[in-house]
Amino acid sequence: MKYFVRQKRSYSSSLFRFFGRGTGTTLYRLKSQLAREDRGSALIEMALSSTILLSTILGVLVLSTALYSYLYVSYVTEEASRFASVRGSTCTGLGTACPASSSDVQTYVRNLNFPGVSSSRLTVTTSWPDAASACGASGGINNCPGNHVQVSTTYTLPLSIPFVPQRTLSLTGGSIMVISQ
Repeated sequence: MKYFVRQKRSYSSSLFRFFGRGTGTTLYRLKSQLAREDRGSALIEMALSSTILLSTILGVLVLSTALYSYLYVSYVTEEASRFASVRGSTCTGLGTACPASSSDVQTYVRNLNFPGVSSSRLTVTTSWPDAASACGASGGINNCPGNHVQVSTTYTLPLSIPFVPQRTLSLTGGSIMVISQ
């Protein structure tokens, strides 16, 4: 009884005849490994997805900082208006900056130290928009009780989001209050 053993014709046997000894075997192994396994694909997928995920997280953090800075500008503007409104031409007993000038308001706002915000990037503009009255205000500032004080603030925030060109965001706030004393 003869057993017929079917010989397996492999890719390497035809290449062996063409290229010589050893070359076909090496090519066959390389071809079979590439066809059989997906070993590098998980690493590439992880690299791409983690890049997108980390960029998104850092973008959210930067935009959260921008929102925090905007709230800072709003709060500082209201505080500056309040500061100027209680330091009109007839104020007494408040000690410093009585009556308040534009430079006094700027100094007060810059001394409100908030964490994570640079007060050197903040610009404060104070004006007294009402027409001149005969209350005895000095220095061309109409800060008599009953008149208005207007404060405008501008804060420049540098934005640096990954894969996005760096920009500067200008945050502004404005407030008008009636001078009380």
